Amino acid sequence: MKFKVPNLKNLLKYTPALCNKNDSCEEAKDFGNIIYVFNPQKEVFKNEKYLRSIWTGSNLQFSVQSLKGGKETPESFASDSDIFIKILFGSALISAGAKKENMKENSLNTNEAIIIPSGMFYNIKNSASSPLKFYILSAKPINKHSTVID
Repeated sequence: MKFKVPNLKNLLKYTPALCNKNDSCEEAKDFGNIIYVFNPQKEVFKNEKYLRSIWTGSNLQFSVQSLKGGKETPESFASDSDIFIKILFGSALISAGAKKENMKENSLNTNEAIIIPSGMFYNIKNSASSPLKFYILSAKPINKHSTVID
């Protein structure tokens, strides 16, 4: 079987990223739909906002979040998006389940992750007094492009 190589010039919209693995991003910008090289850990640790979308494409979204001690996210529903959450600093209680009233609580700490399949309710609570720093990778965007929430 012979594969035809697509014309990458027309296929990809390449714009040199304002941030890359050697630089920092000062500007709150969503780099979706361009090739973007970055350090996820740096983005998470420098983020002071509740939520910031870093990259939003048609089928994928990368967002960073920071929750103050004892705070939690609103209960959400992953209607048609599988969600990967990785804790980079802190302790979290993540409740998830097919029904709101039967959500199972999961305790996660630094460098642990959880995958929540579509069709599930979920909630993230910071179970410590220090900030909870994490990122969310969703198989379909769950927030609008360039979302920043204080």
